[in-house]
Amino acid sequence: MSRVWPYLPRPAEARTIITAVHDRRPVVVTGPAGIGKTSLTRAALTGRGSAIDWVIGSESLRDNAFGALVPVVPIDGLGDVRAVLAALTERLTEREAILAVEGADQLDTASATVLAQLVRAGAAPGVVVMSRSTTLADVDPALVAALTVTRAVHVTPDPLSVDEVATVIGDFLLAPMDYADVARIHAECEGNPFYVRHLVTGSVGALDRRPDGTYFLRREFVVTPELGAIVGAAVDTAGPNTRKLLEFLSILNPLSMAMVSALGLGDTATSAPADLVTTTGAVVYPAHAIIGDVVYSRLGRLRRAQLTAELVDVLATATTPVAALHRARLADEIGRPLPAQANLDAAATAFNNGQFVLSERLASLAASVDSSPFARCQQVRAVAAQGDAVRARRLLDDIDVDTLDEVGLATYLVTACVHYSAAIGEHTRSLRLLDELCPLIALPPLRGATHAMRAIVTLNAGRLAEALSSARACLTGEWDDMVWVALARYVEAEVLRRLGETHRPTVIGEDAVHLSAAVGPLVGVGALRTVTLIHIARGRLDEARAVADRFADNVALQSLPRAVACSTSTLVAIAEGRFGKAQRLALDSLHALPADDRSGLGRGVAASLAGVRAMFGDVDGARWARQQCESMTFHIDDWTEVNLIQCDGFVRAAGGEISAPIDCFRSAAAILFSHQQVADGMIYLYWSVRFGDRDAARQLCDPRYRGEGAIAQLMATHARAFLDGDARGLQAVSDEFAELGYIPYAADALAHSIVALRACGSRRKAHGLTPRLGRLRRTADDFLSPAVLAAELGVNLSPRELEIHAMTEAGSSRAEVAQALGIRPSTVTAFRSKVRERISS
Repeated sequence: MSRVWPYLPRPAEARTIITAVHDRRPVVVTGPAGIGKTSLTRAALTGRGSAIDWVIGSESLRDNAFGALVPVVPIDGLGDVRAVLAALTERLTEREAILAVEGADQLDTASATVLAQLVRAGAAPGVVVMSRSTTLADVDPALVAALTVTRAVHVTPDPLSVDEVATVIGDFLLAPMDYADVARIHAECEGNPFYVRHLVTGSVGALDRRPDGTYFLRREFVVTPELGAIVGAAVDTAGPNTRKLLEFLSILNPLSMAMVSALGLGDTATSAPADLVTTTGAVVYPAHAIIGDVVYSRLGRLRRAQLTAELVDVLATATTPVAALHRARLADEIGRPLPAQANLDAAATAFNNGQFVLSERLASLAASVDSSPFARCQQVRAVAAQGDAVRARRLLDDIDVDTLDEVGLATYLVTACVHYSAAIGEHTRSLRLLDELCPLIALPPLRGATHAMRAIVTLNAGRLAEALSSARACLTGEWDDMVWVALARYVEAEVLRRLGETHRPTVIGEDAVHLSAAVGPLVGVGALRTVTLIHIARGRLDEARAVADRFADNVALQSLPRAVACSTSTLVAIAEGRFGKAQRLALDSLHALPADDRSGLGRGVAASLAGVRAMFGDVDGARWARQQCESMTFHIDDWTEVNLIQCDGFVRAAGGEISAPIDCFRSAAAILFSHQQVADGMIYLYWSVRFGDRDAARQLCDPRYRGEGAIAQLMATHARAFLDGDARGLQAVSDEFAELGYIPYAADALAHSIVALRACGSRRKAHGLTPRLGRLRRTADDFLSPAVLAAELGVNLSPRELEIHAMTEAGSSRAEVAQALGIRPSTVTAFRSKVRERISS
């Protein structure tokens, strides 16, 4: 494992610095400590080939005149600003060196005055000033004025994105890290490169590795001693009340101002140092999450218990469900019993927030003192959501249905449906139970729950008309439980999306997301997925990516919600052609699910993973994905078999086959269309078109087999131009796909254009498009589809010739090719000879 922490280049910011220095304009680089100001400056100037002289301001030298300049200019004998300025200018001019000023907000006054005059004179080859304050509020006014007058160029490095954190961690570990752990580290460090480095290097001993090579944290991450000392020193300089406030925040973050005031620290929150405590409106939190980690690690067990007890007492007056959840969790940590109803309500909140382990724990506490079915049902839901179907079934069987009143019966029904449909994929059993028990439930609020459950179950079973009817029945009733309304709106949006619509489900899906915000992310995860897929269909990848980025808040959830979050981001990455990222996300989605997942999500994710691996000719990887899909298929019928058919097509495509994958994709599309799944059926028809199937192209031109949206229209236009051999039309389609960011689609359309040009004798024009095809391929991680392979050969082959050549290039022997295609080995030999002759000529 590498121990050298990689530097992630920032080319745009570096170019800005280089251009400004070239134009003899000063540069101001601002941002919080650790954001990478020094690394950026060093990388930019070193890359330019410049010598660098460093001036470093520090608190310890602030009272020493010219103290910051001592490393650059010998101060002895130079008694005034003018002499020091002359010596500094001479040194920089002789060496053609750029002056880099780090810690400008901690410069002594004399050094700041010299630098201000240096900037005004413009005599130095270049000056780069770094400060933690974006407004330069703490920088000496004379230096600020000089930078303003000379029109200094301002650069502010952005925090690292989740993807950038994943990249640097992967480069450091020489292997990818679990996406959920990456997201947690990113959130903890707020994208600060310095904190990321110390958190990861401190946690190396807490890492384990899965068989696929992915690293994951087996326990909480660890702050390095160096970072702990830096943060601890800052905390130790604060007053006792500030330290106490940070101790409370290390246990529960954030705290409301009302709670802080109840703890007797209201004035402290508003007067504490800004680099330690932040107050925004009615909320108080550490200035950086790492501060809370360091403070918590320094708390002794008794001190922690004392502070926790105080928080539990203060939370007793809180009225929000989340505050009640925090109280129950903290009370359990110190062994303080709460009433059964308090634990049960908190367990429900934890469940809606996707905290299934905590939900189970609190529900079990409630069940231990309450014999009613409600606590037991909450336990079942939490256990089922964790993927433990056997234990959930055992708990469910312990409930005596015959003794339940109407409310208890509705609670049992919802719980059983969650278990049978979501956990083990037995949709028919859930529907039988709904048919049996719904007539016994008459109270309007409870009828809303039964309608919502029937909508979810029939949606999962692929019965779209029934799902839509049940969802709308829920929405038209006289009940106001936000959970069921949010679920019904989600089902309505998802049904319309699957039917191929894009306009109506966009509005409905966003409404579902908005409604779910009041009940927790568990309900909202499905709605976010639907909205993301609609944006992809509408050709709005930027919006799809933005919604998918909101999933980063959910990947730390457990089991199914986390898998949904990762799988949705996988689909965005596939559309963009970021196949490496897509593969990592798909694996993380599968890891989040139990090995025997029956929800149906695992099957779909495995199929997507097989498709990604097929684009790189990874036969073994595609086969592994197919095995995962099969292991997650509880029983075979035409609806559940569609993912296996897709996987079969991708496995054979990875080995270079073309005709068999086309048959698989068209079979999958036929099943999907038979279940009115227009959006997904269209995707697999388009796979066939991309593989060169003219029958699929004709079908895709029929409006009955495609939905709304810009991408559906472009797919149909691609199909028509492909049938007509319209090279110009294909190139226009490629341009539109590329403009929208759908790089794999753009590459295949351009590849078809190249083949069409060669077919009509325009070899020179075809050759002129080849470099552009290469650029598209590189943008999409150098994927290789049959269309791209055909275009890059330089000569047009027949479909059978292309397939035999592709299989040969993929490593298949003559006998293997013959067996796969149902022809004689001698025929394979003849085709191979002909192809070699045509390519060489």
